[in-house]
Formats: sequence, structure tokens, C-alpha cells
Amino acid sequence: MKLLCGLLVAMAVVIMGANELKAKDLPNLVPKGVTATPPRTPMLGRDWKENIVKLQVVNIGKGKAGGQLTYIEIKKENAPANESPWLQYPVRVPPLGPGEAYDIGPIEFGEFSQGHGVEIQDLREFQLVVIVDAKNMVKESNEDDNIFAKNFEIR
Repeated sequence: MKLLCGLLVAMAVVIMGANELKAKDLPNLVPKGVTATPPRTPMLGRDWKENIVKLQVVNIGKGKAGGQLTYIEIKKENAPANESPWLQYPVRVPPLGPGEAYDIGPIEFGEFSQGHGVEIQDLREFQLVVIVDAKNMVKESNEDDNIFAKNFEIR
């Protein structure tokens, strides 16, 4: 009986160690270099649709990541994560090896899908949110660093 218990404990340690090793070999996708030109009113000589968003999706992990979907969203300033966006732009990101990056943009605000009856050119404050691997298609070593959010104020 003691031998059986010892064997079971040894097997559990081996399995846990293998799972820990696998986690270290996983990809980790993160948004980097997110920039946005905040909207200006047409009175200042620029159409809000011409403002742009640019960013990179980078695999900072040790494993290869399969293709995934990244969402770029414009929401009410300080909106909760579960609140629907006013504007959204989905991007299909190809597979990325360790250390590889995929450039997104420039994307004009006019290319975003618009909803909720909000006229973005009337906004004075908004939040830009980038959600990498939005559908959790890729198993990652860290699932907690996939979101970038920044508030903008239009002056």
C-alpha cells in the first residue's frame, strides 16, 4: 500500500512538472506600441475619419502562437471591460513565432464599424481599447496581459 501511495505521489509530481514546463514553452501575445491620433473637429481642419490607430501584436513567449483575432475598440471613457464598444475594428493576426511581431495600421477611424448611435466626431472623451487574442484562440503562458486601454480627451 505504501509503495502504491509513493508511486502515485511520484506520478503526480512528474505530471505537475510537465505541465509547468509546458506553460513555460507557451506563446504570450501582447499589444505594443499602440498609438492613436485623437479625433479633431472638422473646424480645426481635420475630418475625424482621417485620424488613425497603429500598433503591433508581439509574441513575447517561448512558443509559437497560432492565428488569432485582435479587436481595436473605441468606448466611453473609463468604460467597464464588459461594456459594448461604440466602434470596433477586428484584425486577423497570422501565426507568430517567439519574438515575432505583426504590424497593424494605420487604420483610419472611418474604417471602424459604428454602433450605438454615437457620432464620434461629437465625442470629447473616449477610451481606446486593444484586445489581443480576443476569442482566446491561443493558449498562452500569461492570459492577463492581452489588453491595452487608454483614455483620450479632445481639447
